[in-house]
Amino acid sequence: MEDSERKTRGRSLDLTFYQRELLDGYFYRHDIKLTKKNLKSVSKALSIPHRRNVEYVNQRQKESRENTHEEYVRMMQTLGEINIQIREAWRRFGGSYR
Repeated sequence: MEDSERKTRGRSLDLTFYQRELLDGYFYRHDIKLTKKNLKSVSKALSIPHRRNVEYVNQRQKESRENTHEEYVRMMQTLGEINIQIREAWRRFGGSYR
């Protein structure tokens, strides 16, 4: 039973390049809200099974959240490094001023 479920889930993300481009165009490039109604109507308009559409969109959202988190961590590291450089500069300035 589990093997058949895995196969079904694995196949469900098998969208063609053209279908992925169309979905990306609808949702990501044009910033359309992701609602159940929109997902169903897009699935119908593009002749893509609704489940495949939902799984693909969920996968893309997960990837974008992970990317956003990575960018946030890099930004915080950069800001920390800048803060250290500013403190160092102030320390040098304060020592020479006295």
